Amino acid sequence: YGFKGIKLHPPGEKWSISSKKAYAFYSLANEMGMIFDIHTGIHWHPITDYHPLLWDEVARKFPNIKMIFESKL
Repeated sequence: YGFKGIKLHPPGEKWSISSKKAYAFYSLANEMGMIFDIHTGIHWHPITDYHPLLWDEVARKFPNIKMIFESKL
């Protein structure tokens, strides 16, 4: 669709950043060199699905994705 970037809100949308579906999306985003604006605040969803340290693995596997992190605790 021509997007340069996208905001991701895993805790608010209740999805795991290390899921197979997420990794398929990261692969495509990596090819496109997309920018991710990532919200990492707590929203009553298990933090094991979106802990900020999990983004380290995503960043290492998909080096062309630019990441901006937000947090509100």
